Amino acid sequence: MANTTAKPNPLKTTPKEIITFHGITFLVVEHEGKEYVQLRKLSDLAGLTWKMARKTALHEENVVLFGTIILETPNLTDFGNTRMPKNDVYILFEGVTMYLAQISVRNMKAKGNIEAAEALLLLQVEWRKALHDYETKGIAVKTSRSRMVTATLAKIDSIKDPELKRIAAMEANDDFGIDIQIGKQKTLMLEG
Repeated sequence: MANTTAKPNPLKTTPKEIITFHGITFLVVEHEGKEYVQLRKLSDLAGLTWKMARKTALHEENVVLFGTIILETPNLTDFGNTRMPKNDVYILFEGVTMYLAQISVRNMKAKGNIEAAEALLLLQVEWRKALHDYETKGIAVKTSRSRMVTATLAKIDSIKDPELKRIAAMEANDDFGIDIQIGKQKTLMLEG
């Protein structure tokens, strides 16, 4: 196996956006076209000790699984300062779910982080189902998103004017990443 240990020399990043992901606010940074987030925020949420979380994330297999890398944290508050930038452990943004999925909810509860543990357990159960659906059906759809798509299709179906229906379908295609073909069909909803 190739050497997969994260490089100790910090690499430059570009701030991309600030997002909220499952109640945690992250600065997403970009490095070589990939999006990363700081690991410390996730370990703090889980009540993990930073030293152990860092050591685990930098372990050979986890570097591959989470996309762990040491990056330079951009200073967003004072662009004119001459201080050395802070370096930190980052994981791929797409690796966040996998990182959270392997955290022990039992250990979180034992450390008194009961509310966060219960919220994480609900997410882990949702992800379990999504992964199962993806592996067995080839697709996984977030339940809340599925309800939104269904409600939108029902609204579009109720539009009588063909031109307005076509425009609404185009907007739904853009909003949901779907491909509604507007032709001469009477309804967009599946008969069942």
